[in-house]
Amino acid sequence: MSNREKLTLLTDLLMRHKDKIQDVLVESDVQDYGECIQLFLSSTDPIIQEGALATCQLIIKNSNIC
Repeated sequence: MSNREKLTLLTDLLMRHKDKIQDVLVESDVQDYGECIQLFLSSTDPIIQEGALATCQLIIKNSNIC
């Protein structure tokens, strides 16, 4: 995945999650979310990239449970 593709995907993800990141997530979840984003951006392995994005989705999904 090119850097431009990564940026496009990341922008879409952040736009979908921005309200929950700001209003719902506790500080530790925000930190975990940020670490997943860093992993996604720094990796060239598609499996790691996919896992990082999936983890972001799970962090947001689990925040709705609490």
